[in-house]
Amino acid sequence: MDISVIIPTYHPRPELLGYCLQSLANQTLDKARFEVVAVQNGPDINTDTLELIAAHYPQLQLKLIKTSTAGVSNARNLGIDASTGANICFIDDDDWVSEDFLEKLLTHQGEGDIIVSFFATRTAVDGLDEPDYVGTAYRQLVNRGSVGIYEGRRFIGSACGKLIPRQIIGDNRFNTHFAMGEDALFMAQLTKGIQSIKIAPEFPTYYRRFNPESASRTKKPFTKRLNNLLRLWSAYARIYLSAPRRYELRFFINRLLASAKWLFMWKVR
Repeated sequence: MDISVIIPTYHPRPELLGYCLQSLANQTLDKARFEVVAVQNGPDINTDTLELIAAHYPQLQLKLIKTSTAGVSNARNLGIDASTGANICFIDDDDWVSEDFLEKLLTHQGEGDIIVSFFATRTAVDGLDEPDYVGTAYRQLVNRGSVGIYEGRRFIGSACGKLIPRQIIGDNRFNTHFAMGEDALFMAQLTKGIQSIKIAPEFPTYYRRFNPESASRTKKPFTKRLNNLLRLWSAYARIYLSAPRRYELRFFINRLLASAKWLFMWKVR
């Protein structure tokens, strides 16, 4: 198996998760070369909604997992443990990918590299797709072919939209004690094993769905955000000090500064 696609889902909805799965069913890559691991997490696991949605996509090699423990990090960890692919690809259940996404990432992957895609965000207000900060970095660097950890730091703030070799992930897992910043923290752990960040040509696209008016996006109290920030800094420091010769110091300094700027802006789903 070349790729395991891991999708955490809290409240599976046909119009969101179904759209995500349909984008995977439309992939140009042979379906025998990838599996999809959907992990439902939270209190509603006794419903059969996930199974009903999955039943519409018999062409996919689907693994369905349920856990009463809420949290995207725990769900992703369970997905990693249950997957068999040589590469891991994370997709959020309200996002989707272009038809050539998996094939182009796999075609251009190199040993010891992660390979990243173009990112676009679709707003609920006007339905237009616009490049986000990752998409902007993609356009700036795609002609380079590959970049180092620090230069490509915008690509590794999120776990989504890329192929990550299983050997690079190894025993690393998402830290379940964080509800904010857990993606960037997980990716920072992996940088000691990443030789370079390859940028897939021809714009294979990861689409994010964003609705700024959604009631599900609420701002955390300042004290909670400050507490989270201090714990994040401590976690970054522990990661770096565990192998300072293998990690890049300026990258970790950038992570500290980047997490600090969100102190007044952080919102969570």
